[in-house]
Amino acid sequence: MHIANIGLAPFPVAELYNIDFAQVDAAAKAVAENADMVLGIKVRMSENVIAKHGLEPLKRAIAACEKAGTGGKVMCHIGGVETRELMSQILDTAAAGRHPHPLPIPARPTSPAPSPTSCRTAGCCRRRSRPSSAA
Repeated sequence: MHIANIGLAPFPVAELYNIDFAQVDAAAKAVAENADMVLGIKVRMSENVIAKHGLEPLKRAIAACEKAGTGGKVMCHIGGVETRELMSQILDTAAAGRHPHPLPIPARPTSPAPSPTSCRTAGCCRRRSRPSSAA
């Protein structure tokens, strides 16, 4: 379910240009009442969707999942954002205490599932290991 109570909205005015459409209480209630079908909350975090609201849409999606009390997950669709700093904040907020993959990674019979650290080491989560380009 989308954090915006109007769902996804196309060009020219995206669903989160008006942050009032991201209603935590209404989203949490809908998730809780439909826990048999709803896995969690989706939020689009792209500059052309969030306008100048920064982390607020993502924070509201997280709050709605927590308030619903169903163990729902946040699916964060990340596109181009205004600054590298905002991108880092989005990634850090989305991944705080959680592995970035939406589904559990199946373990090999002889080894445990990769932890976020071993996953980064293995190369599938490169967010924190990108070297800066030297010109």
